[in-house]
Amino acid sequence: MRRSLKWGSLKWGSLGFLILLLLGCAGIAVPIDLIVSLAFGWLLFLKRSPEVQINGSGILSGVVCLTLFAVGLHHFLRWLHGQIQQGQGGDPPTSPWKWSWTTSLVAIIVLMFVAGLTSVGVAHQTGWLLTSSEPLLSFGIMRGERSQAVNNLKQMGLALYNYHHHEETAYYPPGGTFDSQGRAQHGWQALILAQMDNQVLYNQINFDLPWNDRSNSTSFGTTLEFYNNPGIHGFEKDSKGYALSHYSGNAWVLGGDKSRNSKDITDGGAQTLMAGEAPSHFKPWGHPTNWRDPAQGINRSLDGFGGPFPGGANFSFVDGSVRYLKNTIDPRIFKALGTPSGGEVISNDQY
Repeated sequence: MRRSLKWGSLKWGSLGFLILLLLGCAGIAVPIDLIVSLAFGWLLFLKRSPEVQINGSGILSGVVCLTLFAVGLHHFLRWLHGQIQQGQGGDPPTSPWKWSWTTSLVAIIVLMFVAGLTSVGVAHQTGWLLTSSEPLLSFGIMRGERSQAVNNLKQMGLALYNYHHHEETAYYPPGGTFDSQGRAQHGWQALILAQMDNQVLYNQINFDLPWNDRSNSTSFGTTLEFYNNPGIHGFEKDSKGYALSHYSGNAWVLGGDKSRNSKDITDGGAQTLMAGEAPSHFKPWGHPTNWRDPAQGINRSLDGFGGPFPGGANFSFVDGSVRYLKNTIDPRIFKALGTPSGGEVISNDQY
């Protein structure tokens, strides 16, 4: 019987582990996140809460007080137990009060105290969850948003690569196009729409007229998910109805009206930024000047690069790779990554 119970427990445990593994492989991380949060969330909370510190003297005082309480309680209960037995039979007690009984009673008191504190904490957190606008399982949601933001940059990197290797262009698109009088026409994100698998929208745009011409308003008012960072909410269109982009080009590669090819990028595609996430001051994806200067750092300027995810931002490089760069990167290194032909020698461990 015992053997069958053991085998049954092992079977159900293996089945549960297999289900969690399949859910993880399928990208459904909510159950796993929930289990990890319940098991180890308190460790993450302590790490994020500098005001919660382990005080050695406080722990020692607590242990001493609890010990004195247990000793005093034991002597009192032993006396009370003896008095009760004498009152019942008149003879001295034959079975004195045991330390194991006192220990069990103290443990119950401590557990009741902890349970009371826990109940207050659970009630407080439940009220906060019911009234908070934050998502219940933010870890899994943020991970999914970050993954989608990376995919958007990968898609843009691939589109720029295909644009560059197209036999009719053989160049990367300019940051923007301008007419003979210097008036802005169209931006690089509009020029690569066909390579972004949106040939229909590309064909609807009249590239002979400026992007903000009335005849192009419907096209450039179309919100495109691959130009929207899922970590940024509520900034999809500007006051004029033009759809915004949460990504900007590197001003040294996708800036101005000059078209560049791979020969102009002598620093190498793996060490030259192509585009990245923007923190604010978003421009429409059709805007002819949607580029930013890496010299402004990461998350240091509203007009520079940055992202909605803590600690840094995602960037697409000329070679098509996407990497996460931290806010703490040396500004000189970040600026060097922005220049396509500066001649700087940068090792991977520097960023």
